Amino acid sequence: PALGQKLMSLLEYGVLAKLESEIVGGTGGQGRIKGLLELGVDHIPSGEVDPEAMSATDRLGSAVVNLRANGWTPGAIILNPVDWYLISSQKGTDGQYVLGSPRDPSPPSLWGVPVVLTPSLARNVAIVLDPAQVAILDRQTPTLMVSREDGTNFTTNMVTILGELRAGLAVFAAGAVLIVDVTPAGLLNGGVTP
Repeated sequence: PALGQKLMSLLEYGVLAKLESEIVGGTGGQGRIKGLLELGVDHIPSGEVDPEAMSATDRLGSAVVNLRANGWTPGAIILNPVDWYLISSQKGTDGQYVLGSPRDPSPPSLWGVPVVLTPSLARNVAIVLDPAQVAILDRQTPTLMVSREDGTNFTTNMVTILGELRAGLAVFAAGAVLIVDVTPAGLLNGGVTP
C-alpha cells in the first residue's frame, strides 16, 4: 500500500506540474493549452528612460503602472526563481542589499504586487497580470488509473499507470496579461552579466 500511495502521489505531482507548464508557456494545438505567454501582450516600457537602460525591477514597475493606468488591478508577477534571485540580491552603492538580506529576506513582492515563482517560466521573461482577468478551467481533477489490459501487459506481467486531468485557460482580456523582458541590462547592451 505504501508503494502504491507513493506512486500515486508522484504521478499526481507530475500531472499538476505539466498543467502549470502548459498554463504558463503552452503553445496550443491539439490537446494542448495556449498559455499566458501566447495569450498575453508584450510590454514595451515607455517614458523618458531608454527601455534598454532600465533595470529588470524598473521594467516590472513600468508594467504594473501600465496595468493600473489601463484600469486593471495587477495581482501577480510571475518570475523564474533565478530571475527573482538576481533581483532580490541586488546591492545599492553602499554594498547593502536593496531588498532584505540573506539572513532576513524580503517576501517575494515588487511594487506592492506579490511575486509568484515557477521554474515553468523561462529565464529573462516575466508575466505581470490581473488575476481577475484569467481563469483556470478545471473540468476534471487529477485522476489516476491502473490497468493490466494495455497491449501485452497481462502476458508480460506489466502494469500501465495513467495520470490525467482536464483543464484549460481563459484570458478574458489580453491587455491584462503583460509579458515583460527582464533581461539584465548588461545583456541588452552586449555586456556580460553574472
